[in-house]
Amino acid sequence: MVSIIVRSGVPKVAAGDTVEAGSVLVEGKVPIYNEDATVKEYLYVDADADIVLEHTMEFTDELPFDYVRKEYTGREKSRYYVRFGDREWKMPQERPFLVYDSVIRESRPLILEKLSVPVYTGSYTYREYQNVEHTYTQEEAKEKLKEKLMVFLAGLEEKGIQIIEKDVRINTNASAWVISGQFVVRENVGESAATQKESGGETLK
Repeated sequence: MVSIIVRSGVPKVAAGDTVEAGSVLVEGKVPIYNEDATVKEYLYVDADADIVLEHTMEFTDELPFDYVRKEYTGREKSRYYVRFGDREWKMPQERPFLVYDSVIRESRPLILEKLSVPVYTGSYTYREYQNVEHTYTQEEAKEKLKEKLMVFLAGLEEKGIQIIEKDVRINTNASAWVISGQFVVRENVGESAATQKESGGETLK
C-alpha cells in the first residue's frame, strides 16, 4: 500500500503494508479511553479514508493469423422504387448476386416537398463482393494488437489508474498472435460502508 489518509475511523494498516482483498483497512469502531489508558467505551462511525494501493495487473488478447476481407468484384445491379408514406412499390427482381450488399439512394421532387406530399423516388444498388481469406503480416498483426492494448490502457486512465511500470510482449501460439502485458499500477481502493457494532470498516475490494 502506498498511502492512507483517514478522515474517520481507526486505520488497521499503514503505508508500506501488504494487504489482501477483503481486508479491513479502516475500522469504524473508535475506542474512547479513560485517563488510565483503559478503554471506556467504543464510538461507532462510518469508516472513511483515501487509500492508494500499488499492485500488478495483467492484460492478454489474441489475433487469429487469418481473417476474411470483403472484396468487391465491380459488378452492380440497380432496382428502382416509389414510396408514398409507408408504402413502397418497386420493380420485381430475382436475387441479384449470391453475396452482395446494397446502397439506398432516395430523393423527393422539389414541388412535392413544397406541397408536403410524402412521395419519394429512389433506388437500391446491389454490389457483388467475395469473402477472401488473408493472413496478417507481422507488421499488421502488431498494429492490430497495439490498438487492443491502447483500448485497455484508455480504460485504466478513465478509472484514474496510474501505470508505474509495464512489460508488454507479442508472441504466437498455434493459431494466433498473442499480446500479453504485466503492469504495476496505483489506484484508489476501498469501499465505505455504515459500521455495525458487530463489525465494520473500509475493506479492500
